[in-house]
Amino acid sequence: MLCQMDASHERGFLLVGNRAATPHEIARIVGGERRTVERLLKELEANGVFSRDDRNAIFSRRMTRECDISRRNAANGKLGGNPVLKKNKDLDKNSVKRPDKAEADTEADTEADKNPLPPKGDGSDGDLHFLAFWAAYPRKDDKGHARKAWAKAVKKTDPVVIVNGVRVYHFDHRPKFIPLPATWLNGERWAHDGSLPAAPDPWDWVNNLNGNASPIIDMEPNDELDFNATR
Repeated sequence: MLCQMDASHERGFLLVGNRAATPHEIARIVGGERRTVERLLKELEANGVFSRDDRNAIFSRRMTRECDISRRNAANGKLGGNPVLKKNKDLDKNSVKRPDKAEADTEADTEADKNPLPPKGDGSDGDLHFLAFWAAYPRKDDKGHARKAWAKAVKKTDPVVIVNGVRVYHFDHRPKFIPLPATWLNGERWAHDGSLPAAPDPWDWVNNLNGNASPIIDMEPNDELDFNATR
């Protein structure tokens, strides 16, 4: 979701076109089931991880704040610099953009609100990459050890690589043969798709005999074996 917000034409907002993304559309974006995504969205919103605007669109307070700062800096740059630091008596004070009510409310956020997202890769319920991994993994057991294994795994590779790896992994259709999430992570199994290698050809060892197995492989059932031919 953060990647989608960052790439949005309104940076920081989770949109589809110019409207708020629905839970079904969000589920398609993150590759999870709709029910799971709806439950996780409720948990994230209840914990204050994201906010919604009057369109009911999810947005990141941090990203929108950064955009506001960037716009103000760009406007100040056109005026010759930061008006607070620039000692220019001829600068028209009225040209400096005054923060509107929404910006004032944003600046009044608590210190916790200014850092709503936990550190990347800690495996908590606010770690969106871990939540995407957990939603995609077919076995929902031993979540505590899975969190610890996740925290170690993201130190080895990007969390997006792990999430993409679990989505394409070929798990056994028999649930009892699906490894625990922590086992899968500790084994770095995101590096391959889990498919079994092709069975070896039983005649391979013959093909390596004297570098030429054609007298044996091409034999008919009633043919006699000429050992001198293979010497």
